[in-house]
Amino acid sequence: MPVTRQQSTSFVNVRGLGIVCFNPTLGRSETAIIRPGGQQLSIDISRPGFIDGAGADTTGFISLFHRAITELEDVAIEISALGQSTYNGYDIFQTGGFDRVDDGDNDPNDIRWIINLESSEMHGPGLVKNESGGEAPKPPITRLFISDALFYAVMPDDGDIDKTPYFMKTDPRNDSTSEFGHLAETMGANIQAGGVQVKLTIGGTEEIMTYDHVAGSPLRIEITNVDPNPDAMATDCRC
Repeated sequence: MPVTRQQSTSFVNVRGLGIVCFNPTLGRSETAIIRPGGQQLSIDISRPGFIDGAGADTTGFISLFHRAITELEDVAIEISALGQSTYNGYDIFQTGGFDRVDDGDNDPNDIRWIINLESSEMHGPGLVKNESGGEAPKPPITRLFISDALFYAVMPDDGDIDKTPYFMKTDPRNDSTSEFGHLAETMGANIQAGGVQVKLTIGGTEEIMTYDHVAGSPLRIEITNVDPNPDAMATDCRC
């Protein structure tokens, strides 16, 4: 059964270039948002409401806060629950078996739609840091921490898996290509608590926003780091 958001205090959508890990010691997800140049990072916070001038029965998400983050250094975003929380630290949503190519029985919100670099379909648990260095400089990194949440994959178009990107896997060692399967582009996180706090830190200056739980009206927090150029290269999967 797909994850439902209606009873959440807040749901978070994280989309774009980055690497996420789960820290059991600190009880949170930790994402390195990678910003090599083409990607544009932004945060938008909104809540359902009636849209002015669009008719009495027209509803949508009303923006409460928006920030295009152009700064590349010393940037961090922290999202956490306030008060008593359903999820202490984090929980990860996955159900039963999983087959990325034959997706008939997979739950559309299974976290495994988001690629795991240490899984058997990629590098495995033996993945190690490359200490050889290189000529290319490391891109700037923005840190994103989310705690007290249930993490899952977000599918577009009402969870229709067939409408998500489908990739082939190329192994340059033997110049072979095989089916890899569907990949989710967005990670979701549901927070159920008395409220939610969002802290944005840029250059040592903190901006803290707090929002109370509103029954049936979940807060939406979107963290986006994508290249808006329509000709931007799509993600590919390489061993």
